[in-house]
Amino acid sequence: MNASNRRAQQAHDHELSEDEKASKRHGTLYYAPRWDYQPSGELRLHLTRADSSYVRRTWKDGVRLKLEDQVKTVLLALLDESLAIKAERERQRLAEIERRRQEKLEMEQSARRAANGELVHALEAQAGAWWRARFLRSYVRALRRALGTERLMAKRQTETVDFLEWAGHYLDQLDPLCASPHDEDLKAERPGYYTPPETKLNEVLAAIQEQSLTRHPKLGVSAATDS
Repeated sequence: MNASNRRAQQAHDHELSEDEKASKRHGTLYYAPRWDYQPSGELRLHLTRADSSYVRRTWKDGVRLKLEDQVKTVLLALLDESLAIKAERERQRLAEIERRRQEKLEMEQSARRAANGELVHALEAQAGAWWRARFLRSYVRALRRALGTERLMAKRQTETVDFLEWAGHYLDQLDPLCASPHDEDLKAERPGYYTPPETKLNEVLAAIQEQSLTRHPKLGVSAATDS
């Protein structure tokens, strides 16, 4: 907040000086202002803020009241202006506190959403694995009924395994509700993103057919009987 005083001035048309008249006669370039200013004898006091050139209040000498007789009014105006500046700064301070509070709340909410997202992903992955396990268990039961007393053997690397026993062990690994210990050899098959059961079943059947087993006449899949 600034208070400045200056003498008021009256403007008149500029009158050329003798030097300006001589320069004009000789065609010499010269600069002549448009107006001449003369002090009016009146003292003025202007109230502005430090960050602005806008004049908020002006006090001046008058016919009935001189500027020096308005000191009390000027001081009260300065007090009002200082209180207004203080209130504005307090409003800005509180607004900044609220802005930071909102930013903190948004960050906390974002963190909670991320944490909930991880749980949602885990839930969907487990539910997908559980559904796949149920679907494939139904198929394995049907396969057992279809085979009767016969055994379905499969080649795994250099060894031959009972496919139905292997399938039961695999489904115990796949089912998140089964309490059997994890088999590190099947770790890659543990629940991940949900895969539709029909897609996974097609992959399993394709893997079986690639093992070059003896063809079973009823099931249409490769099988071998226990010798």
